[in-house]
Amino acid sequence: MDPEIERELRTLAPDMPAYDARLPPMINIMRMATRMDCPAHVLQQKREEMDHTESKMSAANSEKKRPGDGDQVDDKDEVETRMRAQVAVADPDFQEIIKALNPKPGQAARSPLLVLQHLVASVIMHGPLRAGGVHGSMCVAAEHHTTEADVPTENLDVEWRSCKAAATLVGLLTCPDDEVYSTRKFLSQGLGGLPTLDEMRTTPSASFPSAFRKAKALARKENVATVILVSFVDVHIFELAAKHKADKFTSLAHSFAIGIGPEGVVLWQAWGEHGYSLDQYIKRDGARLRTWQEAGDLVDRFDQLAQHKGKWDAKRNKLYQQCFEVDINSICGPEGPSKPIVPEYEAWVRLKVFEGVQFADLYKYSFQFL
Repeated sequence: MDPEIERELRTLAPDMPAYDARLPPMINIMRMATRMDCPAHVLQQKREEMDHTESKMSAANSEKKRPGDGDQVDDKDEVETRMRAQVAVADPDFQEIIKALNPKPGQAARSPLLVLQHLVASVIMHGPLRAGGVHGSMCVAAEHHTTEADVPTENLDVEWRSCKAAATLVGLLTCPDDEVYSTRKFLSQGLGGLPTLDEMRTTPSASFPSAFRKAKALARKENVATVILVSFVDVHIFELAAKHKADKFTSLAHSFAIGIGPEGVVLWQAWGEHGYSLDQYIKRDGARLRTWQEAGDLVDRFDQLAQHKGKWDAKRNKLYQQCFEVDINSICGPEGPSKPIVPEYEAWVRLKVFEGVQFADLYKYSFQFL
């Protein structure tokens, strides 16, 4: 990769993975965009510059060939691309993921919530790297307002400990095809989806309990499934960021996805470096089907946590642990592995709601290997 181009890319995403010359340009673009939350369309211009450079080199090399050489021997890059595609198609894990994301006869007899539960598990439980390839392809497709997803033949290293990545995966699998971009943007800083401090000060916090009650009523009375992406925003970290002091503290922000259907409730989440990944959460049965009582208790605790503000204390720590399954005081305490929590606590809630989830929504993607 041209050093000047790489330096320019790093101004957009300082911590992005290094460019891997062994991989095709588009794979590198997807790795950078997905891992660092830097939109693929922002990097696309740089990819075109790389393609232009490669085209000129290819043209120069062609002029050096003897007449007829091109007719006898396939271009090396084309051969390698076909070989990678053949490997990916033969890979049973990749095949199982893509197979799971295609509709099956009789699937409509099942609840959309149970199908979604199966789809999320099918993507993530074949290994986080292969899941990263599928997730990355959906993210890039969404940024281009399409559901035609090009799956890379190489694994993509998505940070599945990211609560945003976990919630976004569920959202992209759930949303209607005309909402893929807005869903991808919702939790993306790179796409401008996160709220501003001014927005938090002028817009009331959303009510998760109200949205849950409505979804529950639709599920029980009309057999309708609803999925909600919940963004629990740490207001004070934004205030500290405005003063360039946020790096010294751990944010209390968290995002998760919750599905509500006639059968009950399913929750999907992950929590950072010192918490757990989405695959770990699913393996320990965190994404199980919960009873209405269990789900109601969770919503009540979340509301208590969201309503209070002030100094962080043992009561809030217990509520946070009951909701998100991490002990903040242990992680951020004097002996903990992470930075201290923000000195003041104030939450602000955003929601993205998908009512009446249909099977067509769950099976909207068409996948092909790059």
